[in-house]
Amino acid sequence: MQAIDDGHNRGTKRVADTPPQPSSGPPAQHIASCHCGKFQAKLLVPIQEQEVKEDNCSSCVRNANVGVYPAKDQVRIRGREHAVEYLHGRKYRSGSHCGTRGVSVFGTQYGPPLRVFDSVPPERLEHVMSVYHKDMNMSPLNVRAIKGLDLASIQINGSEGCSASTMDNHISRTTGCKR
Repeated sequence: MQAIDDGHNRGTKRVADTPPQPSSGPPAQHIASCHCGKFQAKLLVPIQEQEVKEDNCSSCVRNANVGVYPAKDQVRIRGREHAVEYLHGRKYRSGSHCGTRGVSVFGTQYGPPLRVFDSVPPERLEHVMSVYHKDMNMSPLNVRAIKGLDLASIQINGSEGCSASTMDNHISRTTGCKR
């Protein structure tokens, strides 16, 4: 599913799986999936090269999510059409879970409409836009859904609030909008 917000319409639409890409590096290091295996996400880089975070936002606590936030080109998703997508808060990001058993596997960053940045002071715009582009390039995964991964073998950092996106914090501070 993909979020739609063109200023007139807001909602979701189905999107195709991430197209297969030739990889010059090693094969997939980690596979995250739901119980039934209808969809999965492959992390194409060693998880030890990524920052892993466990934050205390209400959604992540209730779902026991531990997140890793690789770039989109470091992740391949298969079976996306079998996932149920939940759009969080302002609909800037989503979490996708299995419609059969509810296992959270991956997320999608949609970001705010670009008109939100019209009110950013010029001295902050470059920094805010760099955060926006970084967030839009990430493909969040739930580490707990990775098959065979021993959580004790990786460093998990704690985080206050939602660590999936720093964009909300920059927009709130800059425009005065609250989550």
